[in-house]
Order: sequence, then C-alpha cells, then structure tokens
Amino acid sequence: MKTIIYYFSGRGNSCRIAKDLSKKLGDSDAIYMKRTNDTNDTTANGSVDCIGIVSPVIDFGLPGYVKRYIKALKVGGRPYVFSVVTCGGMPCASMLQMKKLIKEKGLKLDAGFTVKFGPEPYSDREWKELLDGMALAISSKTAVPPDKISFRDRALTALLNPIARSMIKGEDRKFKASGDCDGCGVCARVCPAGNIEIVSGRPEWKHKCEQCAACFAWCPEQAISGTNLAAKTKYRNPHVTLARFIE
Repeated sequence: MKTIIYYFSGRGNSCRIAKDLSKKLGDSDAIYMKRTNDTNDTTANGSVDCIGIVSPVIDFGLPGYVKRYIKALKVGGRPYVFSVVTCGGMPCASMLQMKKLIKEKGLKLDAGFTVKFGPEPYSDREWKELLDGMALAISSKTAVPPDKISFRDRALTALLNPIARSMIKGEDRKFKASGDCDGCGVCARVCPAGNIEIVSGRPEWKHKCEQCAACFAWCPEQAISGTNLAAKTKYRNPHVTLARFIE
C-alpha cells in the first residue's frame, strides 16, 4: 500500500510523527509541506492508496499554511485519508477543520489521531505503542473516528482562530536577533513559509509569518526574541535533530 504523508512542523513534533510513522508503515514517503504557492502533484494520478496529513495546532486551530496546502493538493482516485494533529495543550477543533478541508476535496477523513506532547517526553515504549497503534489502523484501512470535540473547543476555534490568523502576519515586526546572532542562516532554512532572508549577516522577516516558532526553537545561539507566546517558549522535540528537521 503506497502511502504519502504530508507534514508541517515548527518545533519538530509533527516532523517526528510523520517520519517515524512513514518508516513504520513501509512503502511510504514523508513530504514536508513546502512553500504555499507550490502545488504537489504526487497524488494526482491516483497511484497512492493512502494519504496522511500531520499538522500542529497554532492559535487554536490549523495553521493557515496547512489549510492552503490542502486546498491546493491534487488528489486522484479515492485514497484512505488519515490525519494526525499534534499539540502541547488543547487541540481545540483543529480536527474538525481538517475534516471539513478533506470533505471539500470530495474525500473522507477515514481516521483522525490527536497526539499531545507534554512537558515529559514519551518513553521509548510509549512512543512505540503509539506508532504501532496508528500504523495498524492505517495499514488495515480501519475507520478511526476522531475524539469528540466539546462545545468549548468548537467555540475557541470558531471565535479565536480567525482573529489570531488576521493578526499573525505582522507579528514578526516584533522579532529581533540579538548580538549573539552569527548569521549562520539556520532560521531561514527552517522557516517553512520562506519568511526569513539573511541580509548583511542578519535575519530579516518578510511579514508572512505562520507563528510556527521554528526560528526561535532552532536558532543555535538562541539569539532570536519576540513578544509573542511562541517566542517565549524555546521548546523543540528532543528526538529531532536539526539535520533531521531540514533534511
């Protein structure tokens, strides 16, 4: 069963899920969602049996980047579709947003998984059990209903996600690099939105930020700061190296 997993990641959680799950499934590719104006035709000819979409929760819902990528994705045939939503706190109604996006493409979300990354990392045993469970369901094309979404979570996504998304683009005007910045360019390489350019050895943000926090999380010198919540949280997945993240 040929599987393609598309993923978007800032801190490495979704990256780890996508790549480890792809390896577990076999005959599977994990493809990073590239620039939003790219259209990936890999699934257009109908030769793919299974499509997965892995995304973090940002600002009470799915990133705008992920929404646009799914809308532009060309899919042929009727593949089995699954999604994994990762979060550090509340998933809110992100899976409901995912379900609607998939439905708009004339497809069905066959399985929905939510993976929460708390302050304590998964043990090797816990991670293996998590992957084994998802891989078994996917390989057997089992229907896995997403977790029930409470009225509160629906309200948070419906009310706050659009407001946050409308304000998000200009937030990077508050980002800055300290004197510790050595111009290595890692921030530009990890930014999924292509929002950072190194000019005269310093990063410049181009005001199309997705608030994924990759630039804060992966800066080797921890030289980037800002006033938003993403800037104040330096977390990145301890099992994902920089080389693995940007390979």
